[in-house]
Amino acid sequence: MTLVDQIVATPDVAIKPGTHLIRVGYYPKWRDHQRDPYLNIDPDQIVRQARDMGATVLEWAVPENHVFIEWDGVLPHPAQSLYDGDLLADVSRACRQYGVKLLLCWATNAIHEDMADWLRRDWATIQTTGFDLGKIGTYHRHICPNYQRHRQWVAGYVCELAQRYDIDGFIFDGPWFQHHHVWPRNADGSVACRICCDAYKQATGRDVPLKLDWSSRDCLDYIDYFKSEVYRGYIRWLTGVVRRKHPHLYISYNSPIYIWGGWGDSCTPDAADLADSFYVEMHLAGREELQPVLQLKLNRAALGGKPPEMYCKTFDLAVANFAYSRPPLCEVRALGYITLSEAAIIGIHSSMDENGRAHPERSSVYAEFGAEISPKMPYYVDAAPVEFAGIHFSERTRDLYAGENPSQYLVSPVGMAQLFAESQKTYGFVLDDNLEDLSRLGRHKMIVLANSACMSMEQAQAVREYVSGGGCLLATGETSLFDENDNLQRDFLLADVLGVRFNGPSSERLKHRGSPLHDRYPFLLKSHEISEGLQDRMISRRPWFEIEANADREILATWAQVREETDFGCVNGGLEIIGDSQLPAIVAGRFGKGKVVYCACDISGQYMFEMNRHIRMLVRQAARWLSRDAVEVAAPKHVHFAITAQTGQSRVVLHFVNVLFNNKSANEVLGHGFPYDPAAYRKREGTADPCCSQPGRTDGLAAECIRQYRAKHVRKESYCPTGADQLSAYDEVIPLHGIKVSIDPRAYAFSRAFDIDTGKTLACGVTDDGRREIVLDELQVYRGIVLQM
Repeated sequence: MTLVDQIVATPDVAIKPGTHLIRVGYYPKWRDHQRDPYLNIDPDQIVRQARDMGATVLEWAVPENHVFIEWDGVLPHPAQSLYDGDLLADVSRACRQYGVKLLLCWATNAIHEDMADWLRRDWATIQTTGFDLGKIGTYHRHICPNYQRHRQWVAGYVCELAQRYDIDGFIFDGPWFQHHHVWPRNADGSVACRICCDAYKQATGRDVPLKLDWSSRDCLDYIDYFKSEVYRGYIRWLTGVVRRKHPHLYISYNSPIYIWGGWGDSCTPDAADLADSFYVEMHLAGREELQPVLQLKLNRAALGGKPPEMYCKTFDLAVANFAYSRPPLCEVRALGYITLSEAAIIGIHSSMDENGRAHPERSSVYAEFGAEISPKMPYYVDAAPVEFAGIHFSERTRDLYAGENPSQYLVSPVGMAQLFAESQKTYGFVLDDNLEDLSRLGRHKMIVLANSACMSMEQAQAVREYVSGGGCLLATGETSLFDENDNLQRDFLLADVLGVRFNGPSSERLKHRGSPLHDRYPFLLKSHEISEGLQDRMISRRPWFEIEANADREILATWAQVREETDFGCVNGGLEIIGDSQLPAIVAGRFGKGKVVYCACDISGQYMFEMNRHIRMLVRQAARWLSRDAVEVAAPKHVHFAITAQTGQSRVVLHFVNVLFNNKSANEVLGHGFPYDPAAYRKREGTADPCCSQPGRTDGLAAECIRQYRAKHVRKESYCPTGADQLSAYDEVIPLHGIKVSIDPRAYAFSRAFDIDTGKTLACGVTDDGRREIVLDELQVYRGIVLQM
């Protein structure tokens, strides 16, 4: 059985046929200047047009924070009264006529101005939740998730929609939480939301702690409660409301799990039982292709293998309105093909024009893209991604090790994902629960522990068995140096696997000044297969501790000896190299039947701060030494590469997407925001002192080193500046030529390779090491190559 057979034959859940096709998200926007369209809106024309562009599903959304129908005294969208008849009934009827499925989209706990009278009925209670009636209807105003009266209203409203109309499911926009519902106390310890405080008291018998203190067990208990009982609990409750009466309906939620999220704005990742799918809205402006791919991969892992959804939120930022501006076709194509290459559901946004039609500017672009992909859909449906490596996404490390600054950890797995993506190596995410499951780990040829600091004994044992049985491991930083509760251990839990011993705080940490921003420090590469062809010195952030290599491991790199008085004005990270300290930085070797590379520095986290091609080459060659990919691609780093398998058709599809546009940086650190944590929120407002996560039972020199290390290196807030060239539509693609693809015939014994677009058989050569080679003569936006077994 080949690797792809192993992956596809035992998926977490079966992919539902027919659900992962293109769909249209139709938003009938309404403002004062748009009353007239509702007099002329033609549901038949809109649904027919969606069908003609290849859509199998139509999402019909209510404008902004309004509701579809009158329920319990809350009036619907004002303009719906202008329509002659029941608009939703006519939309449903048209969908059935043209064979299009219908999903209703609505913001679950958002509040609009038409709810003002409903809220005033219980105003004494509402006031205790921190809700400002004067801001009702403004963007992202949400009611307390623990307010039971609103939950009862939602349950009745949703069930009435499902009972009254012939629909196929719901797309829930939310839930969303205000910061005082995440941490229901003010900075001075006073109550910010009485309902949330009372709910916690009722559930646990305890009060919400007065202060968010990361060394306090009470605070950590509250954080676990919020994630499991408030965030996850709200989704579990709403899904249950629908499932109990309408078990056949499809359910999806907007972004409950976010790659840059912290504990306060991201659900627990083990969410396969919560919904059929999760969706995100993305565009490529200023974010390269990595951000959408990260979301798709993380959501798939969270959903237990079910296909996630991606909305192409493409628009011209000069117009700054995704609902009305004409999106650039090349960006729609790039983001669309990225989504399809990940075996995910693709969606697009549209709205009405002044005459009640589907907006012609947007519709023409989507129709062109729909016509392009419709005949090729058989190569995208009923497929599963092939993931060579599994990168661990550690929720425990994010929440406990990184504390109020989740990015302190998140840069490590995301940086590793970026390194793999730019090396055209396929990967997926492995969650905390997955790390304890040996059979789940076995789906990947390589497991990557990128600074997975917090680890349980059960997780460490599963990794140990995986490697000893023949799996490969790439680990970095403080991986397994702390237990699952962020308590520093005397040695790495995986010390025998990594091939090193923990030698305590580094004696070198105070001997140099280095760069004031990142403490960049040079290390020296030794002669090894991994370092072949690379420069002999590189730079990374130096860890706060030292290691000693076991006798059975080769030392791949050592920290340089530097002149103490040099500073960041010089090269080599601001330090003049005068010799070799002989202190190991990277080691490599075997453990049982498997191979291991361990890097003491957080090399991937550093890559998120400053991209360095030499670091990327080092990681790529380390991964190749551990285990060669079944498919290797020689292409520029801005080529997105993915593999999907269709076992029912006995074929594998290789996907190539070119995201190099004429006004887009080809060498940019992925922009990302500071996660939505209550303490971080207050820090931005200047109302909170800076703090950091720190192990509760650690003291002495180690504790001080950890405190300095975690407090000093804080990811910048807000998105990275991307320059004015990032804020314009992509109007020209730079084509690429001569991309080489080598394929291991033992993994993929294909009889024919052909191009999806033309059906033309591609010539295959043979490399010196016996692999079959295909050369792509040109790559515009997308090429799909089919390997027929």
